[in-house]
Amino acid sequence: MALIMKKLSIRHVLLLSIGVGIGCTLRAERIPNSSGGILDLSDFEYESEYVIELKGKWQFYWEQLIYPGEFDTIPHSPDYIDVPSIWSGLGKDESMVNNFGFATYRFLVIGRFKRESLALEIPAVYNAYKLWLNGNELSSNGVPGRSKEDSSPKWLPLTKEFSPNSDTLDIIIHVSNFRHKRGGIPESIFLGDTETLLKKRSSRLTGNFMSIVGLLLIGVGFLIFYFLSKKDISLLLFSGLCMDWALRSFFSDLYLINFYFGDFDWTLAMKIEYATLHIAVIFGTFFIAKSYPGEANKVFRNIVAVVSIFFVLATTVVNTIVVSYMLFPFLVFAGLVMIYVIGVLLNAVVNGRRGAFFSTSGALLLILVWFYDLLSYQGFFEINHILLNLGYLLTFSINAVAIIYQRMK
Repeated sequence: MALIMKKLSIRHVLLLSIGVGIGCTLRAERIPNSSGGILDLSDFEYESEYVIELKGKWQFYWEQLIYPGEFDTIPHSPDYIDVPSIWSGLGKDESMVNNFGFATYRFLVIGRFKRESLALEIPAVYNAYKLWLNGNELSSNGVPGRSKEDSSPKWLPLTKEFSPNSDTLDIIIHVSNFRHKRGGIPESIFLGDTETLLKKRSSRLTGNFMSIVGLLLIGVGFLIFYFLSKKDISLLLFSGLCMDWALRSFFSDLYLINFYFGDFDWTLAMKIEYATLHIAVIFGTFFIAKSYPGEANKVFRNIVAVVSIFFVLATTVVNTIVVSYMLFPFLVFAGLVMIYVIGVLLNAVVNGRRGAFFSTSGALLLILVWFYDLLSYQGFFEINHILLNLGYLLTFSINAVAIIYQRMK
């Protein structure tokens, strides 16, 4: 019965995911493409609930912070940039746009905005922004400026509602970055009716929170299991892995740390986000090595520990720019570790180790989720945060089942 329910649950999740994907695709096809920093929705047929992705070419003014009203009094010649995108090798006449600097974005949306309440969903921008809508400040993260000294970063996705006073929405955004290798607007901005976007945000917050709570419960449960059992070190390692990833989830994705503690230091939060990733590799590798000692190589395990500890220590002492540049080489290293772990688990399956099949399934799922997270971070596609959180939680749950099954008589 449990096996049947499991198969049905997986089938339902897959059907739901496909349905959501198809629905989003069909809706996107009905929305006109933007051109020259303008999106014309005059002929768009509004539904009771809708969300419009403000994707495409935006007006772009590199190394300029132009305020509302100045566009009418001072002539400006715009460049154009794709949103979402990260600053790199872009600019007028193919001149270089650095990852470090500041810029103004502008986007006009023309439509028949008869609703009393609309909303904008704004992602975490790298690394500070201020947004005006029709001349009024609507949202901000940190303080964008012309230098490192007069700016301060912050990451917190927001959904801001407003009542349109015109059939034209004039969106102006100041963005600056002086503390990270990435600058710009990495994810799409969405326009829609307030209820739909607030529900979307609420579901994302709920999913993120449930993932954190789920990981903490698993971690605490196995910590108790460790003290009640024969002090099996693999139980302690898995508990540490779960709680480390729960901590990382609090400092990444929707950045709940800033949602609940708005004045939390950005530098410390960013370093915790990256350091917990390095620590997770240590916990994960040692957990597999202790669970399947006959298949694991102690030398490789120790190399993983030394390299990961180096990254943890470096993260604590160097500045945030260096920390951000360290991420890619560490991800390459982590990818090699994953290949090694899969090799250990497959060998354990061949040798008939109890619970190895579940562990291998969890590891393979982790790799899928990991690459989904990595490729979206690199800008290949828009991330589904709910799917990401569920994927990680399911990965840890499968490994929890593997541990329990491994110790059953």
